[in-house]
Amino acid sequence: CPCGKCGGFGKGRNKGIYKYYDKINEELTLTSKNESYNWYEYPGLHRSVLWVVKGAMYYYSVNTNPELSIHISSGYRCNDNMEEKKRYTCNHIGKAVDLHIYEKKNGEWQRQSGQNVINGKRSNELRQHFEAKTEAVLQWKKQNHFSLEDSTLAKTWVHIDCRMFDDIYMKDSFFCKSVSTLNGESLMNLIKKE
Repeated sequence: CPCGKCGGFGKGRNKGIYKYYDKINEELTLTSKNESYNWYEYPGLHRSVLWVVKGAMYYYSVNTNPELSIHISSGYRCNDNMEEKKRYTCNHIGKAVDLHIYEKKNGEWQRQSGQNVINGKRSNELRQHFEAKTEAVLQWKKQNHFSLEDSTLAKTWVHIDCRMFDDIYMKDSFFCKSVSTLNGESLMNLIKKE
């Protein structure tokens, strides 16, 4: 987290708090239990999200398009960060990452910015890669699948999250803060233990 206050991965706040942003009244409103509205600061990033991103970094860029490089541009954002930036979505409290695609030009990696047609095209290609290789879906339409924002929300980047996962897949032990915990015991073994 870039807030500089939480130590990088929140403070474990808001366990059991579910709320959505009411755009009409411009306020956060409590709602029933639904992971899409869970404001709990998970203890790290969900390992499965990082695994599919690492797979895309290899299979989409290194292996298929070596002139491209995928970078995580936004990962964890705690409640302090969201309040400061006036963001009222809880995807990035451990459940999501945003990705930018860089192209090699004149020997240097450069991110395409703005509404650049090339970057929009590359972002759509990467979304299609996630759909084909991980069965990710656009706009949170399928339970227990990775979700992607479509190009109307994410024009020049790719957002992928696990906010549609059932509770059984959202245990604290499925989140990581380091390479060693990312590569730790398999999620299937952890699920069986729970």
